[in-house]
Amino acid sequence: MRALYQLVMPGGLVVLGAYLFIQILPDAEVVPPLARFVPSAFFAIGALLGARFHCSQMVLALLVLGLADWGFYFFASGELFTPPLRQDVLTALAFLMPLNFLWLCVRSHRGILTASTLSRLGFILAQPAAIAVVCFKWPGELSLVLDLQWLDLPWRTRGPVTQPGWLAFAGAFALLPAQRLVARDDIVGGLFWALIAATLAFTSTPSGAEFIVYMSAAGLALITSQVESSYLLAFRDDLTELPTRRALERTLAGLGRHYTIAMLDIDHFKKFNDTWGHQVGDQLLRMVGFKLAAMTGGGIAFRYGGEEFALVFPGKRLDKALPHVEAVRQAIQNTPFSIRSPGPRRKPRKGEPLPKQNAREKVSVTASIGVAQARIPKEVLRAADQALYRAKEAGRNRISR
Repeated sequence: MRALYQLVMPGGLVVLGAYLFIQILPDAEVVPPLARFVPSAFFAIGALLGARFHCSQMVLALLVLGLADWGFYFFASGELFTPPLRQDVLTALAFLMPLNFLWLCVRSHRGILTASTLSRLGFILAQPAAIAVVCFKWPGELSLVLDLQWLDLPWRTRGPVTQPGWLAFAGAFALLPAQRLVARDDIVGGLFWALIAATLAFTSTPSGAEFIVYMSAAGLALITSQVESSYLLAFRDDLTELPTRRALERTLAGLGRHYTIAMLDIDHFKKFNDTWGHQVGDQLLRMVGFKLAAMTGGGIAFRYGGEEFALVFPGKRLDKALPHVEAVRQAIQNTPFSIRSPGPRRKPRKGEPLPKQNAREKVSVTASIGVAQARIPKEVLRAADQALYRAKEAGRNRISR
C-alpha cells in the first residue's frame, strides 16, 4: 500500500485535478490568447527548479515536453503547412515522446553541466531537426511508416497517436511504474504522470483549452515530483525509510500538552557491526525500522541517529503509551534476525558433494527503551535519553521511565 501511495501521489492528484477542471470548463475550445503560454511557464519553472537541485533528468524531460507542446501547436493549427506535412510531424512527435521518457528513466542524472547531460541535450535537440529534414524532403512518407496497422483493432486510433505510438506508450506505462518502485525515484513517478497527461493532451484539439490544461498538468506533475523528492531527501532516512531527526524536531514543535516520547537503542549494535560487518548492520537497522513503522497506538517512529530511534505518541500519556512501547520491544526480541554466511571460496573437487550455499545463521536482537512524558521538547528528549541509559545499566532489553 505504501508503494502504491508513493506511485500515485502527488502526480496522480495533479492529473485528476486537470481532468476535473476540464469537465467544468464551459467551452473547452475557447482559449484566451495568453493561456497558450501557461504550459511554457510551468516548463520554465520546473527547469529552473531542476537546475537548482542539479537534476538534469527533470530538465531534459521538461525540454521534451516543451518541444512537443510547441510542435503540436504550430503544426496542428498552422495553415502554412500541408496536411501530409502536418500529419508527419504530429505522428513523429507522439511516437518519440514516450521513447524519450523511457530513455530518461533508465537511470537518474545528477549534474547539469556534465558531458553526459550535454550529450543527452544534443540528442534531444537533434530530433526536431531530423524530423524537419525528413518531413520537408519526403512529405507524407514518415506518417505512412509510423501508421502501420499491426493489429486489426475494432476501434480507430484517435489523434496523431498511431499503433506504433500506442505501443511505445504502452511500454512506457508498464516500465515507468516498475522503475519507480525499484529505484524509489520520485522523478520517475513524475515522468509517469507527465506522460499520462501528455497522452490525454495528444488525443485532444491542440489549439483548445483541453490540450493546454493537460500539458500544464504534465509540467506540474514533474514540478511536484521534484518538490516531493527534495522534501523526502531532507526529512526521510533512506536506509530505514523512517522520518529523520529534522522531522522529529518539527513534530515536537507542533505537539500539544499531552504526549509521550520513547528513545530506543539496539543492544550491542557496535559489537554486532564488528562481528558481521556494516552491510549486515544496515540490514538489521532496516528490520528494526520496519517493526517500528508498524507500531500501534498512533506512535510515530523516527531515525534519531546511528542505532537510536525516537518514538512519539501525540495525545497519549505515559501509562497509555507504555503497552505499545512494550509491544515494539517484544516484536524486536521475538523476530530472529537471519544472517547469510558467505559461500565457499574454492571449487569442490571431482566427486565431492556440493556444499550448501547461502546458509543462514539466526541471531537474537534486543532493544533498550527509555520513556518520558510531556514537558519542554528538549527536556523531554533528555529525560527519555536518561531513562534509556538506566535501562541499559539495568541489564538491557527492557523499558525504563
